[in-house]
Amino acid sequence: KHTMNVPVHKCSDCETCLLHGHLKQEHMVLEMAVTALRIHEPLRNRSTVPVWTLEDSVFGPRHKEADTKGFVESPEMLLMMMDADMRRCLNRNRFTKLVRAPAAAALPSWGMIAAVATVVQGMNEIEGFQELERLQNILKKHYYTIVNMFYYYSAISVSASITMMGLNEWACFLDSTSVIDPQSKHCKRADMDRLFIEANHTGETKTKDKLEYDSNSIKTLMRFEFIEALCRLALVKIAVPKSSAKDAKPLLLSQALEALLTVYILPNAQLEATESPDKFRKERMYLQEVDLLLWRYVSSLQHIYDYYRKFSSVRRVKVDSLGMTSEDWTALLRDGQITTQSAVMDNFSKREQQLVFAKSKMCVIDEIPSIKRMQCLTFVEFLEALCRSADFLSLPNSAQLKHWGETVITTSTVEWKTRGEAPTLTEYFDKFIELLLTGLCKTHKVDKHEGYCAKIFEKVRGYATLV
Repeated sequence: KHTMNVPVHKCSDCETCLLHGHLKQEHMVLEMAVTALRIHEPLRNRSTVPVWTLEDSVFGPRHKEADTKGFVESPEMLLMMMDADMRRCLNRNRFTKLVRAPAAAALPSWGMIAAVATVVQGMNEIEGFQELERLQNILKKHYYTIVNMFYYYSAISVSASITMMGLNEWACFLDSTSVIDPQSKHCKRADMDRLFIEANHTGETKTKDKLEYDSNSIKTLMRFEFIEALCRLALVKIAVPKSSAKDAKPLLLSQALEALLTVYILPNAQLEATESPDKFRKERMYLQEVDLLLWRYVSSLQHIYDYYRKFSSVRRVKVDSLGMTSEDWTALLRDGQITTQSAVMDNFSKREQQLVFAKSKMCVIDEIPSIKRMQCLTFVEFLEALCRSADFLSLPNSAQLKHWGETVITTSTVEWKTRGEAPTLTEYFDKFIELLLTGLCKTHKVDKHEGYCAKIFEKVRGYATLV
């Protein structure tokens, strides 16, 4: 049955009906409406639209400079670091004599772990490899946290190297983790000092590594020595007391090390010590607005960086360094009058300045061949140190000072930092750079509005001529 508009009628045979298929005699009415003309623009070529990436940012050189070949520490990088540290430990005669492990040389990469695993008498080769796997998993799980703690407690020193842990920093680490027990038999403070000396032994190595002998100080622990010290600490703190009890089953080093980390060190260590530096980079610094702001100052900051890494106010002589040392960094902040401009700057002591320096450094795979590079900031790391300093001080910008009043600058940083009115790093950085440049102009007696960077560059050339 069709639905065409035909005259109403009745028919029994469609083939003979004369009205079948005829439409009504009605005029067709056409309605026209004027609408807006739509012009379809051609699609833009997506390749011409710039997309912000870290590779094209001011942080781009870090992708080639850092050992991780990236912008954060990758898991593959951490495994290579751990492997290098284990090789260094295995290469030491004193350590292998301590653990008395004949199978240590069978594993050149993880020999140290195999060595310590066989500390329990009677452990055969199969059991040693099983213990090796357990220790390997424990170290993989906690290695980055151990490295962060090492560099944190090394940096709080005001006398020792900023990348190595002295005896005072070792004692500070033990105090904060509640490891020292005056009532115990093996964990008194004197025992911990002797443990530090044992782990820091710089005698002849198996392969007679002269580079390691020359680079390693007899008064400080390097990264791989810190791991050895933790293994020794696990034995005297956990394994020895429990194994000496009557009818006690000997405790494996893997169990002792895991107990030491999970019961004493990780829960009691300072939060800042265990926090990854990559958190600040990913959440606060690696942003497009921060990159655009840094590009505004990059020329000026490059001149300042070149000046202080070559002609620091500490040395006043030309040096051939790979970058800005911690002394140069401290001299820059002092010449910039950052620590003296107002009462709020009292929170930014030398300890905090060195922590900023240490956290801005990217890790290296092996410390020994990279010892000089570890002690210097590259230009990208210098920019990160400035960003961390600005974020730590969290200075209010001009609009906030006008709203709150000038007296807020002398109050505690925490008081107005919790207001949440300036959450981005860009607002802090502007004020910090303004104060730094103003202080440098006063120190070098240069008018800020008459080409400060050019004047600094002339100073560099002048010193170079004299030298």
